[in-house]
Amino acid sequence: MGDQGYQGIQKLHKSSQTPHKKQKKELSQKHKKENRDLVYIRIVVEHMYRFFYF
Repeated sequence: MGDQGYQGIQKLHKSSQTPHKKQKKELSQKHKKENRDLVYIRIVVEHMYRFFYF
């Protein structure tokens, strides 16, 4: 899981996920939902990191 800074990571890690990027047209409802789901998981993980590092 990563943000836009991790583009290309799927070449190294097949199970990684990055958000869908908006091209010239709007994202489909499916892609918007997948991005929201990914953001929710990322928030939970980053909150867990906060407890370990601070």
